[in-house]
Amino acid sequence: MYRLTVLIMMGVMLGQNAIAGTSVGSGFNYQGELTDNGFRANGVYDFTFKLFGGETGGSPIGSIVFKNGVVVSNGLFNVNNLDFGNAVYDGGELFLQLSVQVNSSPDAAVDLMPRQRVNAVPYSVTSDFAFEAEISSIAAQAHLATNAQIAQIAMTANQADSLAANGASNDQYLQFNGSDWVPVTLVIPTSPWLVNGPDISYSSGKVGIGTNTSNSKVEINSNLNESPLKVSVNGSAKLYMHSSGKLGIGSGNPDAQLTLNSSNQESLSIISNSLQTFKIKENGDIKQSVSSNGMLKYMLELSCNEAAHGGSTISKLYDGLTTGIFVSVSDGDIGETGICKIVFPNSFNILSRYVVASANGRGNSGSGAKGVQCEASNSTTLQCFRYVTNTGLGATNTGEITVLIY
Repeated sequence: MYRLTVLIMMGVMLGQNAIAGTSVGSGFNYQGELTDNGFRANGVYDFTFKLFGGETGGSPIGSIVFKNGVVVSNGLFNVNNLDFGNAVYDGGELFLQLSVQVNSSPDAAVDLMPRQRVNAVPYSVTSDFAFEAEISSIAAQAHLATNAQIAQIAMTANQADSLAANGASNDQYLQFNGSDWVPVTLVIPTSPWLVNGPDISYSSGKVGIGTNTSNSKVEINSNLNESPLKVSVNGSAKLYMHSSGKLGIGSGNPDAQLTLNSSNQESLSIISNSLQTFKIKENGDIKQSVSSNGMLKYMLELSCNEAAHGGSTISKLYDGLTTGIFVSVSDGDIGETGICKIVFPNSFNILSRYVVASANGRGNSGSGAKGVQCEASNSTTLQCFRYVTNTGLGATNTGEITVLIY
């Protein structure tokens, strides 16, 4: 919400039959202070000036004056030669209305209310509508009030002396108290925001967006069907919260309470005490740390000391660990058909794991059903035996076993 404080309106509204027959013009300077949501405005703004015959309603009188590209610094601005022409000054009441918007903004300009009454200027003037007026003594030299940008102003000797005697000093402006012009100290509220070049910061207190009773360092309160938060990089949404409460990470259109959208990288990573305990890879695989339980660590499909496969070999392997610890397989220690051993790294203690094994029934069905038995011989080695169930002997036909380790 914009707010305007008038510092000073001073100028000339003289016609071509003014003092000594010299035309000074009908323009005047306008100085003001603009605040935006309670803070002094900074930047470039476009102003629109209109004159009305009343405090409210009515149609503009005379020309509409546009002043674009006005620089506002710490809330203060100055508009030179604000000129509505001579015809508007016919003795009737006039009220000035301002509208403001950020320079070149597509948003509509905001009307600043209430309108300001155009009072008598602080010096004697003769308008086109008072050609017969008798001009008394004219100051031989017009004294300029400090900080008021007034040039070539004709004024009566008494008024010139008054302005000079009451001249404003630095950080002051002149204000009419009803009988005289007196200097007033310019007080600008201190902003809580610290400005450092193009950067601003706020070192204390709480910030509320959409609320004036923030209970957190930053609190955002949005209206229904209005997204309270969106963070983008190069125009692409990286963090987005929908008004329904759905949160998108890497997605500007979350379709669940939490939507993760990643590209060529892990979708989710959970780290506890500097250790990655859980992750979801870009292909959807779920991984868990060695020390964690509850999920599958390995799935293996292998041949055990089988001549058709050239000994013990791994045909399929799934590694469910975040650290990617791989295993190897070789023939069993006693060299009997159907026996193989799976060797794990030292960091993987097979003695603390759950093992489920089954025999695949491919191959010579005439030799009987197959079974498998696995047993840990130490903390890093698991020995498995594929056998014929009705004889207990090692199976010699082509076949594999599946081992699941939790």
